[in-house]
Amino acid sequence: MDLLSVIVPVYNSAQYLNKCLLSISVQTYTNLEIIIIDDGSTDGSLEICKEFAYRDKRIHIFQQEHLGVTLARKKGICEAKGRYTTFVDSDDWIETDYLENMMQDADSADILIASRIVWEQGKKYFALSKSVAEGMYESEQRELIWRKIFPVIDSNDSIAWRVWDKIFKTELLKRDLDNIPDHIYWGEDFCICVQAILQACRIKIVDVTGYHYHVNATSITNSSHDDLIMNWQYVYQYLHGFIKNNVKNKVREELSEQLDIFMVLMFRQDCFKFFGSGNKTQELFYYYPYYGRLRNARIVLYGAGNVGQSYYRQIMQDGECIIAACVDEDFSKYRAEGFDVCAVDVLRELYFNYVIIALYNEESAMMVKKSLIQYGVPENIILWNKTKKV
Repeated sequence: MDLLSVIVPVYNSAQYLNKCLLSISVQTYTNLEIIIIDDGSTDGSLEICKEFAYRDKRIHIFQQEHLGVTLARKKGICEAKGRYTTFVDSDDWIETDYLENMMQDADSADILIASRIVWEQGKKYFALSKSVAEGMYESEQRELIWRKIFPVIDSNDSIAWRVWDKIFKTELLKRDLDNIPDHIYWGEDFCICVQAILQACRIKIVDVTGYHYHVNATSITNSSHDDLIMNWQYVYQYLHGFIKNNVKNKVREELSEQLDIFMVLMFRQDCFKFFGSGNKTQELFYYYPYYGRLRNARIVLYGAGNVGQSYYRQIMQDGECIIAACVDEDFSKYRAEGFDVCAVDVLRELYFNYVIIALYNEESAMMVKKSLIQYGVPENIILWNKTKKV
């Protein structure tokens, strides 16, 4: 029976902690080391942990000042001595035979992934993904798993979204751990999972249910932070670089594009409110196709419809370039709706590096391009690419 390290990051979760730690300590799989990282709790959580550690010598407590969940998880991984490692968040709990059922096939895989978890809010079963069947994925079959890392329809379908429904070979977690930025305060588990999945030789989807996820409206995963956009930029930059440096086959370009679209989905709920307080949420969202290509450039967006508004929000969220102006032939219409849009002739007064035509229809875009050339804009700085509806 291999030693399994169970890492529990704890921060002010006294309300749920007894149930969490009890569920781990009574597991039918007994060869455990339970690593608790207390991240500077102030609500009595540490005292609860010490009570459990007094009764169960498999529990090891490490304390740190409040540095955030990223450093807590990284500390736990560094301290792990088991051949395998898993995670349980301190407001969640696991069924008594969950770890035993997961570990039955441990020798055969680098990562084991539970096919389902249980959401405590309504106790609905959440399927991992209808398109990812149970079984072993190795060699070229791993690409089927890779393509589920960044789903472009529903972000919740990501196979890499959670660390706590998986069991990893510990050496796999430790391999690039130091490269994950410490200042990521949300999404660190996503980074851990992505790099592990992309480097694993054998991944197995296991027909197991037993992890209970508590939907906590006040937890970090449901909180709104002013710097959320900057955080996601850190996550994006790290994952983009990791894919570039570690995926060597034809899938690299596909994964990079999916990452771009996936990040748009992440931003969608927290869009920058440029187009007026009365702006309606757009039913259609259009993927900005120039991520990473126009850094520090001054651009003009031509088009203030759905595509232009989608582009604007993504550019402002990413912060990679400067928007000199948004222009449209129907500028008066959009101004009346509260949008900050200028007439096309403002181009004569502006310094800019590129004009991006933010239109969906190619024929219309080419007509605009022709008019811009006639207006004196050099053809080589006029950009249009077919976008995708998200």
